[in-house]
Amino acid sequence: MSTLDLLVDGAYLVSALLFVAGIKKLGKLRDAPRGNRFLSAAMLLAVVTTILDLSDLNLALVLGAVAAGCVLGAAVGFGVKLKTGAGVGLVTACAGAASVLVALSLGWSRASGAEPASLAELLTTDGTNGNVAAPALIAALIAGGLAVGSGLLAALKGSSKGAELPARGALWPLGLLAAIALAVFISYSAHDDSTLRLLMLVAAGLGLGLSALLVLPVSGRDVNVAVALGNVFAGLAAGALGYVLLNNALLMVGGILFAGSLTLATLFAEGAGRSLSQLFVGGSSQAAMDTGGAQYANVRSCGVQEAAMVLEDAHSVVIVPGFGYAVAQAQHAARELAQLLEKRGANVRYAVHPMAGRMPGHMNLLLSEADVPYSKLYELEQINGDFKGTDVAIVLGGNDIVNPDAETSRESAVYGMPVLKVNEARTVFVVKRSLRPGHSGARNPLFESENTMLLFGDAKKVLQSVTTELKGSSMGHGH
Repeated sequence: MSTLDLLVDGAYLVSALLFVAGIKKLGKLRDAPRGNRFLSAAMLLAVVTTILDLSDLNLALVLGAVAAGCVLGAAVGFGVKLKTGAGVGLVTACAGAASVLVALSLGWSRASGAEPASLAELLTTDGTNGNVAAPALIAALIAGGLAVGSGLLAALKGSSKGAELPARGALWPLGLLAAIALAVFISYSAHDDSTLRLLMLVAAGLGLGLSALLVLPVSGRDVNVAVALGNVFAGLAAGALGYVLLNNALLMVGGILFAGSLTLATLFAEGAGRSLSQLFVGGSSQAAMDTGGAQYANVRSCGVQEAAMVLEDAHSVVIVPGFGYAVAQAQHAARELAQLLEKRGANVRYAVHPMAGRMPGHMNLLLSEADVPYSKLYELEQINGDFKGTDVAIVLGGNDIVNPDAETSRESAVYGMPVLKVNEARTVFVVKRSLRPGHSGARNPLFESENTMLLFGDAKKVLQSVTTELKGSSMGHGH
């Protein structure tokens, strides 16, 4: 092994370690921003190392592709509404598409003088991984197709209802058997390149078909889990492709993405009161989806002055960040209000539901940006027993995660989902732009509760106004 090979392998190892460290840090409030930087550095190192390792690359073409990716990413980032979760789905689709396109290029590049000269030779007489390369390539294509379809369908789906697909539970094992048969057929039979290319397209199409089975039947409640599963397939595709290409970076990072996303999908499913198996073999995940657009009859709203008056006398306050909190970028405004309340003698804590974010470490990143002490952050199991003794609960853009129907109404789309019991607090302020339903589409009786008042508006602006009002009252008569 040459010195260059040792340096390349070392760089790939460092990249993998940075990925592991970055993902781990995303799980901690204070370390989340650093984890994000670690992940960015890991990806940059992997890309640069691959470019240096493959000396025969057309550098202009590579840089052009990178530039195009940056432009597309910026367009998606600025053009997609964050509250829909569509951005995460599109990123998943792009990751899967990259694997599919690279895998397909292995077949079509044989006609352009690439080595080995034939696709059949690449898949059967590689000399390193033997004919195991064939099933690995098929796995990359099917998993990549699954990631593409899952991401795109989830991005388009939003909070719509799930579609009933007959015999869905039986189609999954049939699809798996078809994938295995396809891999065996390619591995142990002689084929010309044109036939192999057709079979590769069939494999990618099979993955797209399976993604429809995964995403179309689920309701808005389970879309996050479906997107996380799309990332699982993207990791599997990258790892399998790394095996075919003998690229250690792809192999390691694909494995890390696979394992990390599978853990995330499991956590999301548990946060929704479901299991992963239900998404694959169950019917519609919303057996009794109700009409989220139903009118509310007894909603009470108030202004910032009334809210400030109640908070003046509060000794215990729990802030519940929802996805509207993230959309409004209200983390600093919430932290300023919390600090003011603490100066007035109140005990302020944050209750974070596992489904409050749309991506790994989402809420941790936002809370850490505002320097929220980790000791103030409480998970659902830790805080639920304390709401009965809480003076004020402030829900910022949350809906499904505080819906009491999850525990009491079998007809609700969120029934069985663990929720924060904010309705047990003495007073509940819900800050929302409107009475539109949450991701599941379910109606939320919390909004009609006698102890609930709604403050309509942008979470950041509402909190800033409440803080200003409290400061004015402090100047007027103290606490």
